[in-house]
Amino acid sequence: MLVAGQPDCDLQWLEALDEAAVAKIDATEETKRLETRRFRFDCGCTLEMILPILGGWKNRLDDLFEDADAIQLQCPRCAAKYRVTREMIR
Repeated sequence: MLVAGQPDCDLQWLEALDEAAVAKIDATEETKRLETRRFRFDCGCTLEMILPILGGWKNRLDDLFEDADAIQLQCPRCAAKYRVTREMIR
C-alpha cells in the first residue's frame, strides 16, 4: 500500500503511521482509490541494439568465440539471452 500526504494533510497523523496502523487503515480511516495503474517491465533490448556494441571485436573474433560456433549474451537489465554468431558481428 502507498500512503501519500496530499496538500493540507495532517502531517502529525501521517508521520505517526506505522506498519500496524497502515495494515488496518481501511477500517480506521475513510479511504478511496485515487487511480489504478498497471506496470510492466520492458527493457526494450533487442539483438539489433546489442550487436553494434560487439563491433570492437570484429578483428578479434577468435578471442571472443574461442572454439565456439556461437556465444550467448545476456542483457544486464532484463537478463534476456541472445545467441550471436561470428557472421552476425562481421
